[in-house]
Amino acid sequence: FVLSVQRFYGGLVSFWLYRQSGDSIWAERGHEAKLALSKWTESSQWNYQNKFYLLEAEDQYSNNDIENAKSSYTKAILSAREHKF
Repeated sequence: FVLSVQRFYGGLVSFWLYRQSGDSIWAERGHEAKLALSKWTESSQWNYQNKFYLLEAEDQYSNNDIENAKSSYTKAILSAREHKF
């Protein structure tokens, strides 16, 4: 559990740092976190789906893909609501 929380928040911070600095190392770290959440989502949508969608939205927003980011933010909200977060 602790690793998943660390990966999730690490991913959020990494995408934020990427937007602030433009340093691709932060984008890579964000992608690694997103990949981990993607794998965990396969085993437990209840716990990880909303977090995966949020990282996906942050990735898209970081790459100026605003329309897809909006869609992913909405998916994150709906998933969190559905799973009682």
